[in-house]
Amino acid sequence: MLKQIKIDDRTMHVEDCGDGPAVLFGHSFLWNHTMWAAQRAVLSPFCRCILPDLWSHGDSDRALGVRYSVDRLAEDYVRLLDQLDIEKVAIVGHSVGGMWGAQLALSHPERVSCLALLNTFVGAEPEAKRERYFGMLDALEALQAVPVEMVDDIIPLFFSPASIAANLPSIDAFRDALEEWPADKISGLAAIGRGIFSRPDLLPRLAELACPLLIIGGEHDASRPPEESAEMAQVAPDARLKILNCGHLAVIEQHAAVSHALYGFLDEVAWVSPA
Repeated sequence: MLKQIKIDDRTMHVEDCGDGPAVLFGHSFLWNHTMWAAQRAVLSPFCRCILPDLWSHGDSDRALGVRYSVDRLAEDYVRLLDQLDIEKVAIVGHSVGGMWGAQLALSHPERVSCLALLNTFVGAEPEAKRERYFGMLDALEALQAVPVEMVDDIIPLFFSPASIAANLPSIDAFRDALEEWPADKISGLAAIGRGIFSRPDLLPRLAELACPLLIIGGEHDASRPPEESAEMAQVAPDARLKILNCGHLAVIEQHAAVSHALYGFLDEVAWVSPA
C-alpha cells in the first residue's frame, strides 16, 4: 500500500506492505524506494516492509534549506514511525540510509531491534571526496538540472566495472532518472547531499550500539570501498561483515545474495514471522 505521510508541512511517500515485525528501509542518494524491489519481494511475506522515499527523491516533497543534516533525517524517520504507530523496527539502510539509520539507532536505541548497513560509511567523509561532491552539488544547483557530463561521472560511483561493461539494464534507467530529475527538487537534492557529505564522524560511536549489526560492502565499490565496511565491523560490538562481488549497489548487482543475507540476519535475531 502506498501512503502519503505528513511530517510537519511536507509529505513523505511511503510504501507499506507485508505483515509481521516492521523493517524500515533507507535507500541511496539519487535513487528511490524501488531500489529495494528484490528485498521487498523476499521479506514482505515475513515482515512489514516500510519503504519511504527520501526527501527530494521519488514522490516525496523536497528537502528544505541549504544543508539537510543526517541527524535531522534520523529524527524525520522517528516521526514517520510515530505516524505509523510502530514502536520498534529493524533498519536496513543503504548509503545515506545507513548513515541516518546508524544515527537513529544511537539516538533512539529503544526503537531499533537490529541494524543492517549496506554500502555505507558512518565516519566523516574524506576531505578530497567531500570537496569533489560539494562542487558537483553546487554545479547541479546552479543549473537546476543534472547535466549529461555529470551523469557520466556519477554512474561509475554506483555500478561496478563489470556491470557497466555488461550494460546492466538498471544503468540506462538510472541515467534517465538523473537526466529527468524534476527541476523543483534540485535545490532540495543538493541540500540532502551537503548533509550527507558534511556528516559528523559516528565511527567511534558504533561501539555504543545496543543492537546486532550486519554490514554488507562491495568489493568494487568506488564510493564506499570495502575497507570502510571492515573498519566499521571492527568497532561495533556485535557485527557481522559480508563483502560481495559488486559495486555500490549490492541491492541490485547482488540482489539475491543481499536478500538471503538480510533474511538470515533477521531470522537470527528473531525479527521475522514464522513461514
